[in-house]
Amino acid sequence: MFIKTDNQNNIVTYPYSLEQFKQENNNTSLPRFLNNNFLGTKNVFPVYKDVKPEYNDITNRLVQHSQPKKTEGTWLIGWNVVAKTEDQVTSDFNIEKNKLLQKINELRDAHIYQRYTVNISETVAIPVDIRKEKPDLSNISNLVLAAIIKKTVGNTSEIIFRDANNNDTLLAPDEVILLGTIISSMVTDAYKQSWNKKELIPAATDAYKLREIDITFTKYVHV
Repeated sequence: MFIKTDNQNNIVTYPYSLEQFKQENNNTSLPRFLNNNFLGTKNVFPVYKDVKPEYNDITNRLVQHSQPKKTEGTWLIGWNVVAKTEDQVTSDFNIEKNKLLQKINELRDAHIYQRYTVNISETVAIPVDIRKEKPDLSNISNLVLAAIIKKTVGNTSEIIFRDANNNDTLLAPDEVILLGTIISSMVTDAYKQSWNKKELIPAATDAYKLREIDITFTKYVHV
């Protein structure tokens, strides 16, 4: 964004664009590249945003100045820290609660839908990828069901499981069931963690207490 001034640095037009400058000088031969040095000779200057001041965003808000100010040779658009009204504080608090709920759900899903290494035994570790857009979670459930049926009829033959590295591993029915149990427990644990966190939100009486809620998820450990 630019500003156009007169020779006394009084503001003529703000905001001002290069397109406006070209239109106002369409009968004038202009350089191919309109750099700031050239534009300065025409009283056209870039405007930069000033550094935002530190402020308490719970009780205050930042309002950008409508007009820039020349400071040490540079045109800057500054900020005012304005106290929020009681209604604004309440409204922002409710918005923040809804955003926190959404953030917890996002973190829960990110915690669930990822790549795992599932330890079936001391010697067997299976890489499993259950990203949300992949059908692996459903496929594992189907394999567990097949393993349960096998056990029911006394069939102990191994089941082929293709892992996240596209390698085939032969697993006994009990190992397939254990794999499914671990994955299911990991998903259930993630949901329990998210429920516990979300139950704290209604109890928060203000944004300060809301921001004290720990929304990190801990890794599930199968015992």
